[in-house]
Amino acid sequence: MIARKIKKSLVVILTLLMIFSVATTVTHTSEVSAASNKATVYKLLQSYGYNKAACAGIMANIQAESSFNPNCKSGSCYGLCQWTGSRKSKLKAYARKNGMNYKSLKAQVAYLNYELKTSYKSVYKTLKSVSNSKSGAYKAAYKFCYSFERPASKAKRSKQRGAKARTMYATL
Repeated sequence: MIARKIKKSLVVILTLLMIFSVATTVTHTSEVSAASNKATVYKLLQSYGYNKAACAGIMANIQAESSFNPNCKSGSCYGLCQWTGSRKSKLKAYARKNGMNYKSLKAQVAYLNYELKTSYKSVYKTLKSVSNSKSGAYKAAYKFCYSFERPASKAKRSKQRGAKARTMYATL
């Protein structure tokens, strides 16, 4: 009788330890994945000629929108920049046309660059001309948020993302 109770208690304890271990592994894997994705996004943006400040500005917005998860979904929004509607459809078409998987970091950053150059020329111009400094990172993030992402309370969020970009600039 006592042995059976001890055995049941041990099973419960072991089960709880296994659940905790899996939860910790999932959290750790997500953090590692986010850090890896962040580094990859930075390299891809640099390959398109953005300076460190412009990269920090874009990346502060990506952090806020998707935490660097290219498969992030929020309602009908999708991806690094939470594309929706026709912009999401155009992302998929762009990737297909260029032989890429729209779910990949490479396709999404390539499309982001394409979209900036073709549909958001004033944002692109700002990103390409910001000084390579903390203030340049702030300006890049603010313009990207205000004119490209266009969230609710965009002036407030643009300021927040600008501040995040200044911090991020120092760590890139």
